[in-house]
Amino acid sequence: MQNQVLSIESPLQHSIPLSKCISHDVFLKLENVQPTNSFKIRGMTRMCSKRRDAGYKKFISFSGGNAGISLAYVASQMNIPCHIIVPSFVSERITNRMKSLGAVVETAPDSRQAQLEAIRLADSSPEYSLIHPYDDEDLWDGYSTIIDEIKKQLNGKIPSCLLLSVGGGGMLLGFMTGLKRHGWEDIPIIAVETFGAHCLNKSIIAGKSVDNVMTSIAKTLGAPSVAPKVLENLPNFRVISEVQPDSAAIEACLKFSDDHAFCVEPSCGVTLSVIYEGLLPGIMERTDLNCFQIDQW
Repeated sequence: MQNQVLSIESPLQHSIPLSKCISHDVFLKLENVQPTNSFKIRGMTRMCSKRRDAGYKKFISFSGGNAGISLAYVASQMNIPCHIIVPSFVSERITNRMKSLGAVVETAPDSRQAQLEAIRLADSSPEYSLIHPYDDEDLWDGYSTIIDEIKKQLNGKIPSCLLLSVGGGGMLLGFMTGLKRHGWEDIPIIAVETFGAHCLNKSIIAGKSVDNVMTSIAKTLGAPSVAPKVLENLPNFRVISEVQPDSAAIEACLKFSDDHAFCVEPSCGVTLSVIYEGLLPGIMERTDLNCFQIDQW
């Protein structure tokens, strides 16, 4: 059976207000207009299609928000039940949305316990498949289509850099996959996190994957740790890790709402804050290394 395509080709919109902040053209890849309002649907569709075709009858996952919503949507479209374990910091609004899409939702004390419970449940039956929210090659392949679309939509232009928010690193790995496919490995990637959800930044400093104790308001960045493949791939790409406070993320959300009439969450706002605060030009001046750099917290 062929993979279902439940995502759309999202618009690439030139932002006049953001461009004025740094005196350079800024384009927005509007993944918020996807059926589940996030990029996660791209990877979940690809991953779940393969697991369905392999004969699995139920999907099990753990999530801090957007991955669970996308899984619940994809599973409902495939008529396959799913069970999602969420950490206790996930809001009732998010869990209710998962439930409205047909998912069974269970709460665990924290991100790590949610992950362990999902693994235990998935292992309880050969008909159950663990759908990891960020650490799976099928997910990264799905997210890599964002780069395919950007290349087409830019009509021959090459980006000076790419900015994205990082939780567990799934989208970052998808970007790496897409950049490699198009020979764009030299394009700098600005990987932005909030303080209190900065497991990538802490892992780079430690030289290994480090567990994160979630204290940030940007709850959907609350992965228990970054995917190990991120650290393995860093030497092959120009990744710069940036950490911003929650206050900057919130302020950027408010400004973005005024500028574009889109209401986005702090997990998105933290990347916008790099533009709104005029930080990007200074960051770009530090992209002369062959591997990665960090702002240490």
